[in-house]
Amino acid sequence: MAVDKKWLVFYVSSRAEKKVASGLQNMGLEVFLPLVSTVRQWSDRKKKVELPLFPGYIFVKESETQVSKISAYPGVVCPLKIAGNYGVIRPEEIDAIHRLIEFGASAEAEPGKIPPGEKVIIDEGPMRGITGVCIEQAGERHILVQIEALNHFIKVKIPSGAVRLKSVR
Repeated sequence: MAVDKKWLVFYVSSRAEKKVASGLQNMGLEVFLPLVSTVRQWSDRKKKVELPLFPGYIFVKESETQVSKISAYPGVVCPLKIAGNYGVIRPEEIDAIHRLIEFGASAEAEPGKIPPGEKVIIDEGPMRGITGVCIEQAGERHILVQIEALNHFIKVKIPSGAVRLKSVR
């Protein structure tokens, strides 16, 4: 019998994301902790550091029957639940986050106007296939698209020619 593995979402202790992800990987679990590079300023120096894209969360690809085993790991607070069900991220969203981190979202395209509040589908670049909401026109050639994941929103600056209205085919 095949086990149905899904990308489950877990809350983890503050600033413990990397340690928990590493420990769960050492247990043989498939874990995804999206990290983004940023420069932090201290009084005497600047340093490039990698921080979680979603602070306080990790993603584990496992069956729901293993939730209690994962939840028992030190640093894991609990599974994310939405309307009584375990929080699950679709594989295409995981893939899009991988692409965003790997390639970034910078590209050039022809200008186009999409009104704020309109649902759009991203047709080009690392976020291809993901649905979001246009927040605002960011200059002549880019829009800001809001993508919901984990009840958090990712704001991505995308070339306006790389998206289309969701209702348009």
